[in-house]
Amino acid sequence: GAVCLNTETGEKIWEIDAEHGWMIDDKFLIFGYEDAFFYGLVDINSGEIIWKMKDSHIEFYGHHDGTLYFGTGDEVVTVSTETLEETSFITYGEEWPDSTVHLSSFCVCEAGIVVQLRRQETESEHAKIVFLDFDGSKLWEYPYTSAQCPDLSVKGVKVFQDTLYVL
Repeated sequence: GAVCLNTETGEKIWEIDAEHGWMIDDKFLIFGYEDAFFYGLVDINSGEIIWKMKDSHIEFYGHHDGTLYFGTGDEVVTVSTETLEETSFITYGEEWPDSTVHLSSFCVCEAGIVVQLRRQETESEHAKIVFLDFDGSKLWEYPYTSAQCPDLSVKGVKVFQDTLYVL
């Protein structure tokens, strides 16, 4: 669980049942399980869960400037930590309509969002790194095959002096 304690007295202010938790802005993001896996935002003063998303296939991708990014397959759901408003966008689909594409990685960095998409063909795997603006609009893409870059797998990204470094 997660517990909030008074620093002067050690007195418990609130406690909630959660598997994991992260401080994001002035909220506490939790991951837990009730009848399904869920993510929730907790008011740090009261311990009340003020927003919750239940989905056994959802994944937390990161946050930037007051927005949380979650993935559910090919859809990205964003949540404002201030207004709790949810929006969504599709990360891919139209470029490879006749094949099965899967999202390999999704990284939020200070300059935008980096996604890695893969599709399998008979001889080789095709992939691309797509750089998105924070609203999900595509800025550019870098396509490649497994023969060209057999070990390129996005594990993290960093932006320094207008250059994107893919790790």
